[in-house]
Order: sequence, then C-alpha cells, then structure tokens
Amino acid sequence: MVQKKDKDKSKKGSAWTEGSKTGMKAIQEAFMLSGDMPDVIRSEAYREGLSASDMCRKILDLPIETKKTGGRRLTISLKPEDYVALSERWCIPVDARPLIRSKMRQELEAFYYKKEEQKR
Repeated sequence: MVQKKDKDKSKKGSAWTEGSKTGMKAIQEAFMLSGDMPDVIRSEAYREGLSASDMCRKILDLPIETKKTGGRRLTISLKPEDYVALSERWCIPVDARPLIRSKMRQELEAFYYKKEEQKR
C-alpha cells in the first residue's frame, strides 16, 4: 500500500508540473532604470527593428519569438477617464469604444504622415 501511495503522489506531482508548464502564461516584468538607460535600449531596439521587449530579450540572451506581422504594434494603456476625455473631444458616446479606437488610430497615422511630410 505504501508503494501505491508514493506512486500516486508522483503522478499527481508530475501532472501538476505538466499542467503548469502548458497552462502558465508569460509574466510581465517592469524595471525602473535610471537616467537615459531606457532611452538607449529603446533607440537600439528601433535601430535593429525590434520592440523594446525583444531588445531586452536579446540583451539577456533569451530567444526572440515575436511573430512578424504586417506592422509593428504600439500599445497604450487607457483609464476610464481617458475614454471619457476622448469621447468628449470627438463627440462620440463613451461606450462606442470601437469608434474611439478608430479615431485614435487615425490620429496616430496623421501624426506619422505629418512627420514624414516635414522630412521632405
């Protein structure tokens, strides 16, 4: 009987371990670096065509698994009050998030095209 219990425990342990390997998602780590360290890393990432996260992975000699897409992704964190401010600015209902998102994209693209025009 003792052998069977030990055997059952090892099965449970291995099942938990296997489950945790497949079920665990990535954990985001954030670092507050001093001075211009973050800017240097971001600049180098830009020069190499990498995201800042991928550049950190490269520096740490970790595999870079970013899937190439049609464009590089930009992210922004918005609080509920940010949605209110944008909805008021564009006279859009605050709950029309897809429309707010579309207007945000338009403004980001307009910024880019303006900067490109200034280069000429």
